[in-house]
Amino acid sequence: MALSEKHRSSIYLTLAPMLGEEEAEALLSQFPARELDQPVTKEFVRAEISGVRVEMADSKAELRGDISELRAEVADMRAELGAEMTDMKAELRTEMTDMKAELRTEMTDIEAGLRGDISELRAELYDRLRQQTMWMAGAVIAGMGVASGIASVIS
Repeated sequence: MALSEKHRSSIYLTLAPMLGEEEAEALLSQFPARELDQPVTKEFVRAEISGVRVEMADSKAELRGDISELRAEVADMRAELGAEMTDMKAELRTEMTDMKAELRTEMTDIEAGLRGDISELRAELYDRLRQQTMWMAGAVIAGMGVASGIASVIS
């Protein structure tokens, strides 16, 4: 128990003349002047440690609960991500199939256009070849006529 300043003064004044000032101060120093100056007892330490243990147990239980909740949330997120990835794969496959069909259609259209262009070029080539052949045949016939006329004049 701590001594109040009034009690300390009264005890000092009573003991100092009997024991001497130094001895009275030494004796009073063995008694705490404030509550904080009291020595800690084993019971106090045990009670404090017990309180800390209870707080730690509570915190540990709370932490385990939080970890369980977090695990559940992560599991839910994994499931959601898996479902989304499956949907995205299906969507991507559908888009790729559609793009293949479009490319095939475009390639078919391009091929048909090229075949048409080749047919037109072929027809135009045949026409020009026929015209050249007719022109050459006419030139040969005209040349033969001229040669025949020159031969009849010469002869």
